[in-house]
Amino acid sequence: MKKLTIIGGGSVRAPFFANSLAKRAKALHISTLCLYDTDPEKLRIIGSIAKHAAGKVAPDLNVVLETDITKAISGTDYFVTTIRVGGDHSRVVDEQIAVKNGVLGQETTGAGGFFMAARSIPVLADYCRRIKELAPDAWIFNFTNPSGLVTQAMRSLGYDHVIGICDTPSSTKLRIAEAMGYDNDRFIMEFFGLNHLSWAREAIYEGKEVMSDILSDSELPKKVGELAMFDADLIRLLGHIPNEYLYYYYYRDKAAGNIHQAGTTRGISVEENNIQMLRELGALDLEQQAEEAERIYLRRMYAREATYMQIETTKKVMHTPEVLEMPKGEGYAGIAMDYIAAVESGQSRQVVLSVPNNGSIDGLADDDVVEITCTVDQSGAHPVHIGSVEPHIFSLITAVKAYERLSVRAILEGSVDCAVQALMAHPLIGSYNVAKGLISDFRQMEGQYAAHWR
Repeated sequence: MKKLTIIGGGSVRAPFFANSLAKRAKALHISTLCLYDTDPEKLRIIGSIAKHAAGKVAPDLNVVLETDITKAISGTDYFVTTIRVGGDHSRVVDEQIAVKNGVLGQETTGAGGFFMAARSIPVLADYCRRIKELAPDAWIFNFTNPSGLVTQAMRSLGYDHVIGICDTPSSTKLRIAEAMGYDNDRFIMEFFGLNHLSWAREAIYEGKEVMSDILSDSELPKKVGELAMFDADLIRLLGHIPNEYLYYYYYRDKAAGNIHQAGTTRGISVEENNIQMLRELGALDLEQQAEEAERIYLRRMYAREATYMQIETTKKVMHTPEVLEMPKGEGYAGIAMDYIAAVESGQSRQVVLSVPNNGSIDGLADDDVVEITCTVDQSGAHPVHIGSVEPHIFSLITAVKAYERLSVRAILEGSVDCAVQALMAHPLIGSYNVAKGLISDFRQMEGQYAAHWR
């Protein structure tokens, strides 16, 4: 039997993961779920809810809470990394620095993504080093944002068992299937690009090409939450289904303007919501009041989800359920579990992952980490062949990949000049004065994470 460990097990999403894993644990041969975190109190609270959620589905799944990293790593077959170095407040600071300098204030895209990566990459590199020593054959599924950039850094350091995961493409595919009346299990969409910067250009249902049908549906943005922020004419013009984060690129003025007009960023609401949730849960006897704790948790989590991209788009993108219950969808847990299922069963399946390009997209290096549909089997992930890409899309991919490469170098080497170059290369920044101001403010306000930069 296998052990799966979440590094960052005190994450507020851990109970969702535990609930999803419990449903498939037996089929995946997983007997132990270890939740590791550096914050004992948060782990105690969130871990208790995760244990309760998993126990209702699979009482035999052993859920362990751990604050000793050596114990957490030892004997683990699969890891999921989902850490937030600096906590929720660092996200608030990141977004405020960006807004102050007149650019998008969002945690994974643009300046905010760089700042988060600057805090996360050194810490994850240390975790990967220890995993390589204590569990060298284990797979590592990185969900720490910005997932693609962080995965690029880990791969650049030689940790070739690291795979980036994100549930946005699979969620988009599922919602499109529902909107079009397709059986999702018989529906195929091929995605390509970078994490939070990807497109789908091919869709097949029951052996028939259906992308033209999907693109011609002028009501599609109204039916699919992940596309609600896009005009139908833009989707038609692109000839592709865009990742929801492309809103920040195709509507950059609108997104930044909405944040400026609101006078706040989502990071502030998320931080406040999480503080209130932990305060309410901390006041309970979590064992004796497990059901009440789960209700509070779900109410707070769905309140958080309801604010997703709302400030930037002025639209209600996420539709929360009327009944407080664990989500039926598997989220990012489903991506990791689909990979594990293919490895454990020997039956290949298609999964969207962040992996080395290996010749899939023409014009990119083999070791450029891309987000792409892969065929996964017992030997690992094999990206589908994409070939040449439309120039207006390829230019965006190469610009952001240049930013990612420079960012990895800047963070690993501690180079201020390279950090400025990275932000200058980013399509949402592209200015020396702005890039210089962003780096200066980050060093001043988050100095402990850039103390070694020169």
